[in-house]
Amino acid sequence: AAFLRGDTGRVRQAFADLRAERRSVPVQDVTFDALYPEAWLLGSLGDPRAAIAWLDPTLGSLSASAPRAFANPANAGALVQAMVLRADLAELVGDHDTAARWARAVIVLWSDADGFLQPVVGDLRDLSVSR
Repeated sequence: AAFLRGDTGRVRQAFADLRAERRSVPVQDVTFDALYPEAWLLGSLGDPRAAIAWLDPTLGSLSASAPRAFANPANAGALVQAMVLRADLAELVGDHDTAARWARAVIVLWSDADGFLQPVVGDLRDLSVSR
């Protein structure tokens, strides 16, 4: 609500509070149904590096995540959306190799996805080649 009102100070304070609350939570236990919209919001505030920093610890710990965490369709979908966002953020800051890495992961996961997701896959194909 603060974001929609343009109260970026309140939004940033909410992120600072959330960061403090999560200090004791292992990064692999943070679920993507929460993480993805939070990172999207940071990116929408015009802070792609903060959004990257918000996503990277949990994305980097995927191998340590419990498989049951992705049995929930909301978490599984949000994971792939987070990967799409991470590719876009990397491209935005000029990190083409990282953009290509995450784009390729999404392409593999969504190559046979429903038709409404195929435009996203098509856009990511452009990013999937390191420059």
